Amino acid sequence: MIIATYNRCAMLHRCLSALSAQTQPATDFEVIVVVDGSTDSTREMLEDLTVPFRLTVIWQENAGQAAALNRGAQEASGRTCLFIDDDIVAGPGLVEEHVRLQRSPVIGLGRLTISVPGNADALTRHYADWWVRHYRRLDAGRELRVTDCFSGNLSVPRDSFLTSGGFATDLPRLFDIELGYRLHQQGLAFVYSAHASGDQDYGKDARAILSDAEAEGAGEVELYRRHPSMLPNLRLGRFCSDGPGTLLLRRALLRESRLLPGVTALGAVLGRTRWAPHWHRFLYSYWFWRGVRRAIGDEDLWRRVTSGTVILMYHAFGQPGEIASRYVLPGRRFGRQIAWLRRRGYHVLSLEEYLSYRRSHSFPPARSVVITVDDGYAEIRTVAYPMVKRHGYHLTVFVVTRPGSNSNNWDQGMAPAGRPLLSDMAMREMQGPTVSYGAHTRSHPVLTSLPDSTAREEIVGARQDLEALIGHPPLTFAYPYGKTNDAVQSLVRAAGYEGAVGVRAGLNGPGAPQFALHRTEIRGTDSFWRFLLALWTGRTELRRRE
Repeated sequence: MIIATYNRCAMLHRCLSALSAQTQPATDFEVIVVVDGSTDSTREMLEDLTVPFRLTVIWQENAGQAAALNRGAQEASGRTCLFIDDDIVAGPGLVEEHVRLQRSPVIGLGRLTISVPGNADALTRHYADWWVRHYRRLDAGRELRVTDCFSGNLSVPRDSFLTSGGFATDLPRLFDIELGYRLHQQGLAFVYSAHASGDQDYGKDARAILSDAEAEGAGEVELYRRHPSMLPNLRLGRFCSDGPGTLLLRRALLRESRLLPGVTALGAVLGRTRWAPHWHRFLYSYWFWRGVRRAIGDEDLWRRVTSGTVILMYHAFGQPGEIASRYVLPGRRFGRQIAWLRRRGYHVLSLEEYLSYRRSHSFPPARSVVITVDDGYAEIRTVAYPMVKRHGYHLTVFVVTRPGSNSNNWDQGMAPAGRPLLSDMAMREMQGPTVSYGAHTRSHPVLTSLPDSTAREEIVGARQDLEALIGHPPLTFAYPYGKTNDAVQSLVRAAGYEGAVGVRAGLNGPGAPQFALHRTEIRGTDSFWRFLLALWTGRTELRRRE
């Protein structure tokens, strides 16, 4: 067991006392305390301490926690390194459970509860509540991520630790997550146990928590620079994951910091209402993103990180004189929207281009838009295609490959039932720089209501049909009616598609699920204001609508 400590004598004493009451025999483990330049009464306390286990104390000049932990691992003699922080009070079974986990070499993550003082401020209590919810989700079986790798209660095989180079000493924050990433890349799995439990004696106040949040933001930027493939797991890729109101406010504050005092005053009021948890969450995220902006420096990259990509979803385009409805957008309105994208300098990507950015773990250009059209109605050829081609833009059209007729026969009794579909000849004529095709199943069923074998036939068969028609297999898929679940997404992935879209609104950052990408429906009855709101927030109204 390796503990790094710096000027926390009382906490270290409680930590070591708890280790004296372990169910694992004391002869089975040693405790190495690396005193990282402490100037308090740590030396006197350790000299007077009596413990049942072998205790080794290493003294060094202050070099930081990562360097101290590395020093302890180098001096250790056991096969497993168990790291705990000096403010952790171990439960009696913590060591025994980590020993059990390491019967096969793994990255062992233990459970951590948190204790805050009775007079803790509101933000600290909110942070403690978040902490509790986080570990409850892990207790319930939530899939482990590299960002769960916390050195406060962590065991790893010593050989693997040393071979990897140990903790990165030039990272002031998040060095444990970075180590977990490298060990996982070497083939070690993350394994969590609620029985390897400890309690953190948390003494930070709101100011310290927000300072940590800012440092974590800067730390994630450095992690991304070192390991771009970490991006989908980092908060750095989820700027746009909040609701539209939160997103707009955060953008405004990060753009103009002079607004912060007024918002802080508002927060003092909100902090005494039922909105307090929302305010505290917003405040923490704001300081995180301040740290990101400070660390990025590059204004273009900052705009890319904070923009997100909106995937617009259309259905049918109305001919002159046709009445607008939810699924039928008048052609002149579509033309106005396309012209706005050109005038305001939006980058219109194909869905395949957007997926290529994800594959390379890079951020698309700021103000990126993907235009998708579901079902493949005939007027795409005469209404939408000429407008998009004139501006040099791109449409991704999701087609039903075996509808059983040349019109919509799946929306029985509902608009746009009976609407003519594109012919094979029209599809071939449009294919190229302006139009690409994705699969929308063979017959437009609700996939989640089908047996797996039937759903697989719809998904795989549509890909085969499109390949025969256009000469290459489609890379993208759209779920009919937006209905999907984990099983359906697994079938889509297994069929060879590179990404899929649903109908859940929102902007897409690198953290958005690749086989359930967000899309924003542009209804034929939406005002132009709603279209603008979709570009800014990924939603056509300020409240969430799924």
